[in-house]
Amino acid sequence: MECYGVKSKEKVLIVVDTSTPAPIGKSLFEAAKNLGCEVILMTMLPHTRHGEEIPLSVAEAMKNSDVVIAPTTFSLTHTQAKINACKAGARVASMPGITEKMMAQGGMTADYNKINEIAIELNKKLENAKKIRVVTHSGTDILFDLEGCKWHMDTGMSLEPGCSAAIFRQESFI
Repeated sequence: MECYGVKSKEKVLIVVDTSTPAPIGKSLFEAAKNLGCEVILMTMLPHTRHGEEIPLSVAEAMKNSDVVIAPTTFSLTHTQAKINACKAGARVASMPGITEKMMAQGGMTADYNKINEIAIELNKKLENAKKIRVVTHSGTDILFDLEGCKWHMDTGMSLEPGCSAAIFRQESFI
């Protein structure tokens, strides 16, 4: 909840699908409840791909929430529902494919404030870069032309109204 700046009395919506392990939705619900939030847990059927639009009732609930946390099978990041919720001021976190193991160890237990600080520093170094070259010991040697590119950070933090973050399981996009 820290990554989303959840505060007492805020309206928090947890969106899961029937393939989301039950303890994940329950633990997020309990965490928001324990902060003194008005919390709702909505369950929908899983979709077939990332970015597929969700049921209108869920989309409307997202627009009327302060914080939306969506540990669903597929990402809600590129849906009109997420875009509209952010326009309405919701802070949205999409967490496709998250597992119970991920909730207890690894990246989910990281110090996101520190990650945010590092990302800001890297962004400052890269904001005026025209080219980036990546070379590795295993043979990668690639040059990126960044002329005209604009950097957008996604550090897992979503603290301001209208912000969103995405936390992906690596296998989600393989």
